[in-house]
Amino acid sequence: MILKVRLYLCSLYSMPGKVFFYFIEFPSQLPTSQLSNSPTPNFPTPQLPTFQLPTPNSPTSLFLSSHAMTNSLSNELLLEIADRFGTPVYVYHAEKINSQYNRLLQAFTGSDLRFFYAAKALTNINILRYIKSIGCNIDCSSINEVLLAIQAGFEPGSILYTSSNIHFSEIEKAAEIGVHINIDSLSNLEKFGKKFGHSYPVGIRVRPNIMAGGNLKISTGHASSKFGIPLEQIDEVAALVKATNLFIRTLHIHTGSEIKDVDVFAKGIEVLFEVAKQFPELEVIDLGGGFKVPYQPREEGTDIEKLGKKVKEEFEGFKIKYKKHFQVWFEPGKFLVSDFLDSEGKLAT
Repeated sequence: MILKVRLYLCSLYSMPGKVFFYFIEFPSQLPTSQLSNSPTPNFPTPQLPTFQLPTPNSPTSLFLSSHAMTNSLSNELLLEIADRFGTPVYVYHAEKINSQYNRLLQAFTGSDLRFFYAAKALTNINILRYIKSIGCNIDCSSINEVLLAIQAGFEPGSILYTSSNIHFSEIEKAAEIGVHINIDSLSNLEKFGKKFGHSYPVGIRVRPNIMAGGNLKISTGHASSKFGIPLEQIDEVAALVKATNLFIRTLHIHTGSEIKDVDVFAKGIEVLFEVAKQFPELEVIDLGGGFKVPYQPREEGTDIEKLGKKVKEEFEGFKIKYKKHFQVWFEPGKFLVSDFLDSEGKLAT
């Protein structure tokens, strides 16, 4: 028989391969060691297969052209793909990603806003290339993810790098590449200031002391979290700015994953607006990601349309009151890719 399993969060570092429209992926033998999140001192660029789309006359193209592009893949089509190409086979539905991205664009119409796909949700090189093709930027959590993004074709100005508890050499490498950087510790911020001064705009990740997320393990903004510079140390950040002439361009928070309540994001905005008063050169407010994705039929996700209206209302109000405009950044990950992958395998019975 055929067993069809729907997967939601897949990091396929070890399985990149041929990807066709609808993205059909075959496993390969790429060692996971080439893509470790702990880079070696020389930061080698991962060697990955090249992106492949079917040519007009290829068997795969002819096979898929007979099926209309829809927002869902039928069981019949998935079984046909499995029979045609063998198993295991990973089928990615490109239209789902595009549909989710367009939903974000529509929901935040009227706001000065950029989206950075959180690559940790799925780092498959071909998915990254597709996300670039629809106009989305990319958020990276390690220097190797930055290198993947570069190999996928992203320009440095479209890459955001935010990592936690890492050696300063990673940050130096990110600066060498020229990407946007957020720093989450006073020690690394001081080193950055001493080396770059005002020459390289930088962001700071703030711990907002907000408890949010689906459970404690994915809550990253509470008072005991290791992520971000505590609000209680903002005066020390201001002192570093004065001492080293730092250019603080961005304030960043990420309160957790699976956040359904729009008021959590509103609270984060309130916190950052207060902090923003200490940094006159500030240009960007980065609210992170964490949109709730429904995994079961009766579950509800984040009301993105409601959030879009709230963000517009809050930032327009701040601009009117303080005569200061900010660009807003979000980092959606699972929201874009968690409902578009089917994995099939055959079981002998």
